[in-house]
Amino acid sequence: RERHAALTDLQSVIEWWGPCYEIEQGRRLSDREQQKAFYLVFGVTTLEALALKRADAEALQKKVLDWMELKGFTIPA
Repeated sequence: RERHAALTDLQSVIEWWGPCYEIEQGRRLSDREQQKAFYLVFGVTTLEALALKRADAEALQKKVLDWMELKGFTIPA
């Protein structure tokens, strides 16, 4: 149950990350380009990310949120 919640939260953060990355790049990206960019930035594919154990999913979520904060993005509450 905790793992499911962590993966759901991670998926939500990943979904927010894509448009933020597009804004940072200054152009619209295809899904393939977004997924490649996610891998290049975080070292894991989105598919692999959503198969992580709870602790690893939480750690990756923190990395994604830290990246977004560094670039000046926030996820609305």
